[in-house]
Amino acid sequence: MEEPDYTPSKIELAKALREVKAIASPEQYAQVCNILASSPEGDVGKAIEGLTEEDEFALLCFLMGTATQLAPIEQRLAVSGGHAAPDFLVRFQPGYSSKHITAEHHIGFQCFVEVKATVKDKLSFGGNQLRKLRAFADAFGFPLLLAVRFRRFNNSALWVIVEDRDRDKQSLSVTIDDWIKGIRPVLWNEHGYLLIPGAYFQATYGGEATGKQLYHRRYGEQIEFQIVTPKKRFTLHGDEASISGGIFESYALEEVEIKQHGALTYVLYKPHITILSVADLIYGMNRLSRGENGNFTFDAARTIRKLADRQSHGLTTREFVEFIADRLCHIGVLGRMGYGDPEEGFTKWLATGGKDPSCQS
Repeated sequence: MEEPDYTPSKIELAKALREVKAIASPEQYAQVCNILASSPEGDVGKAIEGLTEEDEFALLCFLMGTATQLAPIEQRLAVSGGHAAPDFLVRFQPGYSSKHITAEHHIGFQCFVEVKATVKDKLSFGGNQLRKLRAFADAFGFPLLLAVRFRRFNNSALWVIVEDRDRDKQSLSVTIDDWIKGIRPVLWNEHGYLLIPGAYFQATYGGEATGKQLYHRRYGEQIEFQIVTPKKRFTLHGDEASISGGIFESYALEEVEIKQHGALTYVLYKPHITILSVADLIYGMNRLSRGENGNFTFDAARTIRKLADRQSHGLTTREFVEFIADRLCHIGVLGRMGYGDPEEGFTKWLATGGKDPSCQS
């Protein structure tokens, strides 16, 4: 008896290609694409992009340090047609930094997370898919969260996380403005770093490349980085210059003046962005490395594979970013600030399982 032909669905094909991409070279990946699909474009390509967003979300949860467990849920056909499994089962255990409360005062928040992405400023989600996700979450008794990646802001970690609390709504609408009103600032224990008004930067490039400092494709290796505020000028060299330059690159620096003096190039930068979240800085620092073609070498899927195999990941961690940013606060270049009303945020934190230390004996 001949076996029936089996044509994989686009999501099954996308998942297979995603796994190959995480371990193969670009050439090997292209060969596999030629075998399994004519090209990773169209519907399959969009599905792969969606899986890439899932990898990014999982990695950011790891880097933010508030997710104690995060398990992807296999997207196979459900036994019950009335249910659909979300992308992740997650347990968060955040502290509340605005009141200097550590994570040990939180009992943990277990939830399902469905990941979505959009190139627009608003995502609407509902219909049969939302009903099935709700049925699945309700069957286990866990809250359902929607994590939305706004792709128009690829240079920052613009994720919005909202909880699906009102089941009378037939659909959910998520906008960029919801990132503060939503639950992300609580679950990621977020705060921001405000750049002091009037600050600008000057980088000096040139000399022989050592491979140890930041490298500019046009100007060469950075040998000095200056931070200029209305009150003081700070001149940095070596690792301090590279790390500080990396931090401030996330503030969307624009070249406003370029001077050449012999083998040296002096570039004056002014920031387009004045405030960034911790997640933005972590995301930006981990995307500094570029290949010879100028493209980012950071790959969330490959990094997750390394983490799963307990390999060295070489990631810039939250602890490191906060250590550097807090030092810059100390010298008056940055200011640390919270998001939204602190008391309202504290109420949300308590609702997810936080315990007020002042009320505990």
